[in-house]
Amino acid sequence: AVANAAQKTADEALGKADTATENIATVQTQVSALTTQQGAIATQVSTLQTTVGKNTASIQEINESVDGLYAQKFTKIDVNGKVIGWGGANDGVEGKFI
Repeated sequence: AVANAAQKTADEALGKADTATENIATVQTQVSALTTQQGAIATQVSTLQTTVGKNTASIQEINESVDGLYAQKFTKIDVNGKVIGWGGANDGVEGKFI
């Protein structure tokens, strides 16, 4: 009986560990800034993502400023490969919304 109870506890723990490795939530931000004699670029990419079983959903935002002359921002939403997104860019002469 004790051995059976110990095996049951071990099986339950293993099941919980398997679930924990299948259910994942991540937040990632990458930031870079580069200044040279020729120009300057600042970029930020942020990603939120969750995975449960075979389902994955993510939101990614990209922001960039280049040489004080150009800026852009884009958002991408992906749920199991079905993607939508929008963004905007401005070069000081013309702005575009995509």
